[in-house]
Amino acid sequence: MHFLAIARSRASSPLPALPANILGFTGIGLVVLSACLFNEHTPFPGLAALLPVGGTLALLLAEGSTVNRLVLSARPFVGVGLVSYSWYLWHWPLMALTWLCMAQPARPAQLVVVAFVSLGLAVLSWRYIEQPFRHGRLPSRTVLLRYGSATALCGAALSAIYMSHGFPARFNPALQMTEASLAAGRGGSCLANYGDARPNTTLACVHDTGRLQIALLGDSHAAALAPALARIARAGGYDFVQFTKSSCPPLMGATRLMPQHPGHAATCALYNERAITLVANNPEVQLVVLTGYWSAPYEADAGDDAYVDPGHPVDDGVVAGIARMRAALIRTETILTQAGKKVIVLGDVPHFRLDPAREAVTAFMPVRAWVEHQLAPDLALAGGIAPLPWVVTPSRSIENAVRAAATRIGGITYASLYDRFCIPRGCRFSRDSTSLYVDSQHLSDVGGAFALNGLIDVAPSTMANK
Repeated sequence: MHFLAIARSRASSPLPALPANILGFTGIGLVVLSACLFNEHTPFPGLAALLPVGGTLALLLAEGSTVNRLVLSARPFVGVGLVSYSWYLWHWPLMALTWLCMAQPARPAQLVVVAFVSLGLAVLSWRYIEQPFRHGRLPSRTVLLRYGSATALCGAALSAIYMSHGFPARFNPALQMTEASLAAGRGGSCLANYGDARPNTTLACVHDTGRLQIALLGDSHAAALAPALARIARAGGYDFVQFTKSSCPPLMGATRLMPQHPGHAATCALYNERAITLVANNPEVQLVVLTGYWSAPYEADAGDDAYVDPGHPVDDGVVAGIARMRAALIRTETILTQAGKKVIVLGDVPHFRLDPAREAVTAFMPVRAWVEHQLAPDLALAGGIAPLPWVVTPSRSIENAVRAAATRIGGITYASLYDRFCIPRGCRFSRDSTSLYVDSQHLSDVGGAFALNGLIDVAPSTMANK
């Protein structure tokens, strides 16, 4: 915009008709193109911002073009331009409130309704707030006093809200406990991030006091089970080992390709090679639990992810990718069983079209809960069980591949966590007003305990400390 201002300040006359029209049509084309092409996977801001910004600059520069004179100067567009700032101020809080009060993402039709409601409010605020402010005839001192007082009062109110952390006393004390529990279940130092290729072998992740050990290998879904599994280990007299990495299922011979994270396929393969080798070569590890978000590469929102060969990370189709994952899981199981380990393979938990953690918080907010229940009455009567339309149906081919890999080798135990959460009418996401998830797919501490209850059966460790 600065360059445009400089360019126009030195121009003595508008652009000739031909270059103005070329710029005008190019500008409107770039703006429309960006609206059609951009989606949630588009990196923004970034190079993609050149499309709408460049288009806007072209339109401003081509002030005498046909597009500007006949289209953008039409009364409806001029009217929208007049109230655009008020519309901008109104639409965002209303959109945010809509998202907060809905159990799943708002549908386009619902957002269109919100947009028109905010437009109506924008017209009113433009007429009765913005215009009087612009054209007021009061003395400057009176205007300054009025708006200065209003600004000071708003500032004082916002400061009080900020300093009191939102007046948490207005909520049920159980809400604070719920939020603390949900926050504690997100991530942790034993979940390696993208780019990390070395397992964390510090005491936090490898609790070694000389006793026999239970090890957990997998991705962030596995990490969500770690607190519950660690308690099971301690109760049986075992130490606990956790080697987990984001978006990296525990496989030898296959890895997850993620175009949005260049290099992840290589670092995931290297991490697994190191982690699985460490566990296989550790004589104190008696039991290994393998789990992950097995179907993640082929979910609808996964982009172009795939299971690929670490040495040749090229996507060669879903069928080949699933076959590669199955073979790699068999290889992983073989390495561990030949090293004398007992192995348990867990299928993935259900993935919801709602956010169970937000539902847990909403339960303590009567107004938000009422609005949500008006919008989704079937969920209001579910009692912590989401009807099947609210659940992402797992890929049968991937589920069958994981089960087949687990039963291919003798001595491997397989359990479907999906079956532990789901019944024919739906899948459980909360219990006794407590969320079993921290988001739409990762278990909370309570959820991990629910998933593993009665599942891990190991003899008490009697091995003495070193």
